[in-house]
Amino acid sequence: MREADWVERLWQQIGLLATQTVTKEDIQRLEGKLDSLASEDALEKLAGKLDTLLINAATKVEVGRIESRMELLPLKEDVHRIETRLTDSLPQMVTKQEWSAMETRLARTLTKEDFSHAIVPLREALDSAAQRLSDSVQQINSLRNLVGISLALNAFTLLLLVLLLLRTR
Repeated sequence: MREADWVERLWQQIGLLATQTVTKEDIQRLEGKLDSLASEDALEKLAGKLDTLLINAATKVEVGRIESRMELLPLKEDVHRIETRLTDSLPQMVTKQEWSAMETRLARTLTKEDFSHAIVPLREALDSAAQRLSDSVQQINSLRNLVGISLALNAFTLLLLVLLLLRTR
C-alpha cells in the first residue's frame, strides 16, 4: 500500500505540476499580450509628450489671455496723440503758484453773506434817496403849478396895466 499511496501522491503532484506548468500556447498568448502592451520607455516618452502638450496648451491659454488684454490696451498712436495733447495743453494749465494766487484773491473777495450785509445799507440809502427824489419831484410839480398860476397872474396883471395905460392916454 505504500507504493500505491506513493504512486497516487506522485500522480497528484504530476497533476498539480501539469496545472502549474506553462504550456507553449500559454507562452504565445502571454507574448501576444506583451506585444500589445507598451514598454516602460514608451510610457515615459508618452508621459513626456503629454507633459509637453499640457505645457503648450497652458501656454496657448496664457497667450490667449495676453492677446485679449492687449486688445484693450491703447495703440502707440493713441498714446502719442494723448502725449501730444498733454504737452500742448501744459502751457495753458494753471501752475501751483497761479492757483495759490487765485485762492488768495478769492479769499479777499466778498462772500454772498458779506455782500448781503454790505448791500443792505446801500439799498437803504438808495431807498431813502428815491423817497427824497420822489418828494422833490412832487414839490417841483407843485412849484410848476404855482409858477403857472403866478405867470397867469403876471400876464393878467400886465394886461391890466396895459389896459390902464391905454386908457390913461
